[in-house]
Formats: sequence, C-alpha cells, structure tokens
Amino acid sequence: MRTALIVSERGRIALPALLMKRMGIGNGGVVTVEERGGRLILTPAAPADVEMYTAEEAGQLLRKDAFKGTERKKLDAKLSRGK
Repeated sequence: MRTALIVSERGRIALPALLMKRMGIGNGGVVTVEERGGRLILTPAAPADVEMYTAEEAGQLLRKDAFKGTERKKLDAKLSRGK
C-alpha cells in the first residue's frame, strides 16, 4: 500500500486508520523510524514484555519514570522550537 501523508507545521504525520489496523498499531502505539537510502522506514515497535512485573511493580516503575513538575512543559517547548 502506498499513500501520501501530509506533514504538519509541527512535523507530525497521521497514519491512515486502515494501515494502522493492518500493521497492528493502536492509538498511542509506538513506531520506529529509520533513514535508509534516502527513504524513511516506519516499523511498529515491539511491545516491551511487562508480564514479569506485578501491576503494583509496573505502577511504581511508571511513577518513577514520570516527568516531574514542569519537566514536560520544558521538553515540549524545546521540541516545538526544533532543538
């Protein structure tokens, strides 16, 4: 399947719903992008195996890795400036 995608002013693209479904990419899913021979290759990222953690342990890890205070706003500001 070949389709044209529009890049927004912020550098974002939207994948067509049919393509997302066929590739098993859900809302909030992660893809990797690779530059190869003048082309961009998008690949669905393999989900991390979290079954080895209890729900409580996974929650603790997520809280530990979460952005604190204004960190998210600072990161978003940097990304929107292209840095």
